[in-house]
Amino acid sequence: MNRLITEMAFGVAVGLDVSLAGYSFDIENMKEAMANILNGENRDIRNSELVTLSDKYENLGRMFLKLIDTEHEERLRNLFDRAGEPLFNRDDSTYAMFRILYNVFEHTFKGMSEYPFDEYYLGNVVYMEAPTDYSFYPVTRKLNDIEDICIGGYEKIRIAGNHATCLDKNNYMNVYNEMKKRSICF
Repeated sequence: MNRLITEMAFGVAVGLDVSLAGYSFDIENMKEAMANILNGENRDIRNSELVTLSDKYENLGRMFLKLIDTEHEERLRNLFDRAGEPLFNRDDSTYAMFRILYNVFEHTFKGMSEYPFDEYYLGNVVYMEAPTDYSFYPVTRKLNDIEDICIGGYEKIRIAGNHATCLDKNNYMNVYNEMKKRSICF
């Protein structure tokens, strides 16, 4: 898993203007560049591949070259300080929570990209989908449909927000009410 890409995905997912922290790119151009690098393979993208992007992706190569000159912690701090100003206050406790949210995102991102879906879920499954309509990472393998691995009832509910915002102050009550309607965990 490439940390530069994960940081960028995290910033986009939580609604930051990541260009303020040096991640300036067009989503379609980025997706095309990554698809070109991967060439249909299901693998991680190396930093050496990002910094050597050229031709119509040269601007991306230069962006990654600048970003790689800073350490991960400094890049996260830049996302918080430069891009997060409208959303976050600048105190250390808020940054600590931001950092924890990033760690959860990174762990989840890695888990989902490597999850084999070779197990089955028994009983009634309610899948709450928080859409990600702005993804720039190309799909390199057929993802399993969750209903294919469920034995029992299956219900899919589309909820507001994305993976980073579906439980924020604007959306958490909707998720709670959907769960309560179905007596999930209550």
